[in-house]
Parts: sequence; C-alpha cells; structure tokens
Amino acid sequence: SDWSKGAESDHDRPIGSRGKRSAKELAGFLRSKEIQADMVFVSDSKRTLQTFKSIKKRHTISQKIIVSNEVYLADKEALLEIIKKIDELKNSALILGHNPSLEDFACYLIGEGNRVFAKFPTASFLTLQLDIDSWIEISEGCGKILQFWIPKKESL
Repeated sequence: SDWSKGAESDHDRPIGSRGKRSAKELAGFLRSKEIQADMVFVSDSKRTLQTFKSIKKRHTISQKIIVSNEVYLADKEALLEIIKKIDELKNSALILGHNPSLEDFACYLIGEGNRVFAKFPTASFLTLQLDIDSWIEISEGCGKILQFWIPKKESL
C-alpha cells in the first residue's frame, strides 16, 4: 500500500507500485492454473479493490463477487462466520482481504496453533482443501494446504 498518496485512513490507502506488480503476477498465476471459485469475498478497502480490478482485467475468477466492509474489518472469528454463511450449493470460495487476519484464519484452518508461514506476503495465494460436508462445519484443523504461491518479487 502507499501512504505517500495522502490517504487519511488505512481503508483509503491506494495500492503501491510493488502491489500493482504483485497483483498482475497473481492474476497470471490464477489464469495459468485456471483457478475459479463459486464466490469471492473482497474487502472494500481501496487497495484491495484495486488489486481485484487488476485480477478481473486478466482473469475471470467468479461470477459471484461480494465486496464487503466486513472482510476489511474481519478478524479470524469474523472470517469464520462469513464462511459459515456460504450457500450449501457453493463448493469453493475465495477471500481477498488483509493480514494478519487471513494468515490467522489459514493457521486456524490447518490446525496450527503457531504461525505456519514465515511470511504471508501481499498478493500471496493459498489454496486449502477442507474436510467438511457443509460450510457450517468449518472448524480448526479441517484444512489441508494444497498450494501456497508467493509473487516472485516477494520471495527474494
């Protein structure tokens, strides 16, 4: 994010130049892996919406997009409640949000009391397989990491 643009709040900060590069790289990754989701939850912060716009320009990830301030404000528990409300007919979901909430949520889902990730950089992408039959069953330890992708510039 870019504080030099005179944003008055964290919510209003625009995406920085590194974030723009990482968003383009993420879009390329999603397209190359043909990643689709039944629904996408997107934080309504300025930089997150700019990231999502960059992805949408290069790849159609879902037809069902929910932009929400709830995702921006969410901690691990709030993310859990958001996911539990997903329609049972939906098999996959994606969250485009913020750390440390997403990292905390991921660690919770894979059942690691401590941090699993040394770093969960901007525009990283984590795919989890959840051992559940219904979204309401989501709980600690129900997830298994299928892939964890980091933009090249971030992995240095």
